[in-house]
Amino acid sequence: MFRDISKGDLPLFSLNFGVITLVPKVQEANVIQQYRPICLLNVSYKIFTKVTTNRLSSVANKVVSPTQTAFIKGRNILEGVVILHEAIQELDRKNKADVQQGEVALLISNAPDQRHYFQTKKGLWHGDPLSPLLFNIMVDMSKVFISRAKTDGQLEGVIPHLVEGGSRFSNDTILFVDHDPDKDRNMKLLLFAFEQASGLKINSHKSELFCFRENIELYTELFGWKAGNFPTNYFGIPIHYRKLRNCDWGKAEERFEKRLSSWKGKHLSIGGRLTLINSVLSSLPMYMMSFFSIPKGVLKKLDYFRSRFFWQGDKNKKKYGLARWTILCQPKDQGGLGILDLNTKNTALLSKWLYKLLTSDGLWQQMHRNKYVGSKPLAQVERKSGDSLLVMPNEGKARFSTLWNLRYKGRITNQDAFHWNLAPNDRFSVKSHYAALMFRNIPKVNRDLWKLKVPLNIKFFLWYLQYGVILTKDNLAKLSWQGSLTYTSCHKEETINHLFLV
Repeated sequence: MFRDISKGDLPLFSLNFGVITLVPKVQEANVIQQYRPICLLNVSYKIFTKVTTNRLSSVANKVVSPTQTAFIKGRNILEGVVILHEAIQELDRKNKADVQQGEVALLISNAPDQRHYFQTKKGLWHGDPLSPLLFNIMVDMSKVFISRAKTDGQLEGVIPHLVEGGSRFSNDTILFVDHDPDKDRNMKLLLFAFEQASGLKINSHKSELFCFRENIELYTELFGWKAGNFPTNYFGIPIHYRKLRNCDWGKAEERFEKRLSSWKGKHLSIGGRLTLINSVLSSLPMYMMSFFSIPKGVLKKLDYFRSRFFWQGDKNKKKYGLARWTILCQPKDQGGLGILDLNTKNTALLSKWLYKLLTSDGLWQQMHRNKYVGSKPLAQVERKSGDSLLVMPNEGKARFSTLWNLRYKGRITNQDAFHWNLAPNDRFSVKSHYAALMFRNIPKVNRDLWKLKVPLNIKFFLWYLQYGVILTKDNLAKLSWQGSLTYTSCHKEETINHLFLV
């Protein structure tokens, strides 16, 4: 195909053919804005664009501004959320600025012909690997516009000591603007110029405007956007200028209950329920846990959902929990069942931000160093009231002995570096940190139990037997069961030792 296209023998029309399908975003969708366009492309077309994408990716990090944090190798989608989270807290603390949030939507010009096809004059394909990078390059034009306007004095940054005037991810853009009607009109004109130059159009139906203690009606009339309220969602992360409350985690709890309501746990074996807990339930809050410290009340409720499903299978049928939840969350080679400990996993996920702050450079790292660290070593930074809950230590000074196991390598000529000696490649990983936090200095047990070539239910029975939690009559009596403790055949007390060992 590459030879044919270089010779001009490959028909581009058939290669560039696609089918667009509208998928409703909500139930009973009745307007076009409530549909999501999905484009089906030829595999041959994606081969060419994938080759181009690989070539462009090698230089995209140098070309695209650091305010764009997605679709660029070496950047993370959550980096933009970190910047927004810190900026919102700083703006509220200083009580001086308004925040405008707009989502940029593509408008595709079309010209239908008699065959009901249309040719795209402007726009990008959904599902095309090259489209995200092209979109990043196009939207980066707004960064150029804003920089020139700031140089000419037409705009002014609200927190220039921390971050520049915007953050962008794909079709979602955050703009920080001061409370100055003249400069706000300049921003409105700048956005209009961006629309005319790029062919993109700001979606006023989805755009929102946030003000800190100012007359918001003045700005909603100027920009034609609706007023937003905190907390607001930015890529699934609730953003607020204060600490999130338990109620702000309501969606995570709702997702748990919704998923459990669709499962028929009473028809599943205990091994099947364990698999669903580890592969599905435990992963539901993982996205938010990689950004926020999970509140104790929310953690307790999520553990309750998982424990109830594991032991009962059905919320309408009550059964005894035969072992403490903390035991079940221990790794299998340390006597547990390997259920994910959400609290420990949360710590391991958040520690990755600390490691990145220590070992790499970027826009959000620069922001945190300017705001919290300054010229001090990170271990000497003390937490103050109102500081971010994202990467700062919980109390007092940061004690790296409790979080890190870093091996310091001193060099005379080269730059010093941190090395994570819990992984073979000396690089931090959430998996290795979680394993270190869950490690208990006890002899490894159950290693052979889970390798037995027997059904999983038998393995669980042997595990119950080892912990002495089988519901024999003496164990039932500990659970306030009223009845005879003797075994009917030999008239001796029914215990685990009597039934299985003697």
